[in-house]
Amino acid sequence: MSADYGTTKLINQTTETVLIEQLLVAQTFFGRLKGLLGKKTLSKKTGLKIVPSTSVHTFFMHFPIDIVFFNGADEVLAVMENVRPRRISKIYREAAYVIEANAFELAPFVEIGDKVVEK
Repeated sequence: MSADYGTTKLINQTTETVLIEQLLVAQTFFGRLKGLLGKKTLSKKTGLKIVPSTSVHTFFMHFPIDIVFFNGADEVLAVMENVRPRRISKIYREAAYVIEANAFELAPFVEIGDKVVEK
């Protein structure tokens, strides 16, 4: 998978839990456009941060994902678990970015209001 720049870990600062071991970031137009589209799988404990993003879709995806929307203060705004291919999320105007990961690897470990940090 190509990302716009290097990888980091994503930590739930509220619960002191490692959420994602390898967080890739898509921040250019083409990086955001491609996202996870066309990928057959995503490595375990890997996620994609899409910046900026207020909504996502899962058209042309081959596997279900968890989707979590964050505000500019890195707090969880919304959690979508096990989103199947060919779906569209609600628009979260206050969202600054979104993180996508394998189904059941992210959503069960965050709650609205949790704060995350990248390390």
